[in-house]
Amino acid sequence: MTTDNAPVAEFPKNTSNISGTSIAERRKRQYFDAGEDGLLTSAPPFPKKVMLELSNGCNHACIFCANPHMQRQVGRMEPDLALRLIAEAREAGAEEIGFYTTGEPFVHRDLARFTAEASRLGYRYIFMNTNGALATPERAKPVLDAGVNSIKFSINAGSRETYRSVHGKDDFDAVMANLEFVSHYRAEKSLPLWLAVSMVVTRPVADEVESLRTRVMPFVDEFITFECGSQVSQMSAAEQLLAVGKDNPRQQAVCSQPFTVLYLTQEGYLDLCCIDYHNYLAVVDARTRPLKDAWLAPEFQEIRLRHLSGALAGTLCGTCWQGCREPATPLLPEIATVIDKKAFDDHVEALIRRRLPDL
Repeated sequence: MTTDNAPVAEFPKNTSNISGTSIAERRKRQYFDAGEDGLLTSAPPFPKKVMLELSNGCNHACIFCANPHMQRQVGRMEPDLALRLIAEAREAGAEEIGFYTTGEPFVHRDLARFTAEASRLGYRYIFMNTNGALATPERAKPVLDAGVNSIKFSINAGSRETYRSVHGKDDFDAVMANLEFVSHYRAEKSLPLWLAVSMVVTRPVADEVESLRTRVMPFVDEFITFECGSQVSQMSAAEQLLAVGKDNPRQQAVCSQPFTVLYLTQEGYLDLCCIDYHNYLAVVDARTRPLKDAWLAPEFQEIRLRHLSGALAGTLCGTCWQGCREPATPLLPEIATVIDKKAFDDHVEALIRRRLPDL
């Protein structure tokens, strides 16, 4: 079993991967490497990678995830806005695009349309993460045909019973069937698709890692495990109750995300992080100005300077990167959903204990 903070790849097989590296290696560079020194400035160049939260909704309720407890209004990005942002990011220099952050990409009915447009515009790497339940042959085939380069299925248990407890839905068999379809379809069509499965290791599934690995490896290029974490302190209760390993310290002084990746929420806000469920790190409204200008907006430059100086107390960035204990407040309260953190944690703990009474 793997419990390191950085994910580990197993047996990559599909050498057609456009990125040239496994998803695990790409994620390690994105989340655990400091990035190029020249990018760590208040006004860095427009990033090569952009990620769109097509929806903050999800059809599952994973026990380790903040999404099912989210108090922010659930919505889908307006198609015209999504198409505008996809085009503006590409024109500004983005080369990679991901169609997910806090939600399930297949919730959006226009996922295939957005994938096709990104492919037409010349993005060299189009990727997404899905729980797989909605990636039926009817829904997945148009996305595959549109030119997606990488799909990672998030399957967080190795048996139907524990899957139901962890995911909150009895979809284990359906997800496995969908995964096998995608695998067979890419072989049939010779698609340059990198296919992976990830598993968040929690206490209820700690002894199922190898069984899931054995089950999926005939169909995928990579199997990745992740340690159950606090999701930027938003799921502290889940981490305390469910984590198997110990959290590892950050490997660098400055988080590279606000300098190297552009995150866009379903409302159209620029955000500092991909797991900000209540827009506490939303900093600029990209609906009101060109995307390239929004990336260099004064308010975005100010929070980058705070990262560089370590003045992050009171923010989600501080609770994540520096381990600050102060309650977090939103950078822009007017566009955030402000929550009672203690009540939120108590609610999460009570739900976990109801679903897993043997903890």
